[in-house]
Amino acid sequence: MNYSICVPDNDFYIVIKFNAPVTRELALKSAMEAGVVAAETHGDKFVGYLVDSRGFPNVDTQFDNYEFAAIDSQRPQVDSSGPIAVVTSPGDDSHFNVELAMQHMGIDFRVFNEESMASGWLIEKIKAKRTESD
Repeated sequence: MNYSICVPDNDFYIVIKFNAPVTRELALKSAMEAGVVAAETHGDKFVGYLVDSRGFPNVDTQFDNYEFAAIDSQRPQVDSSGPIAVVTSPGDDSHFNVELAMQHMGIDFRVFNEESMASGWLIEKIKAKRTESD
């Protein structure tokens, strides 16, 4: 499989780890599966997604990146309600266009080069949203 999904002990997010270059098709497939895992493990609880693509750049075109944000991320099978943090290798700017397109679609999406920064950002966002809904 070109990706794996795991549930860390922190109760805040689901991790998607890519094991191959990232394409629109692979991102959609993993996002749909991660949404199912989130529903199974967290129920109605607000969660985010940490996407680890270190070593595996986005190889799609700008058009494919836009279509992923405008079409694929809007599908009912894809949970784009929570924040999404993508961790890339230092110097990998191949996810920049996806970040812009997702933000343009109103999705809380950021790219980081350090996992600790991505995780911290996700936890802060999720804690704030959970507090807001209580």
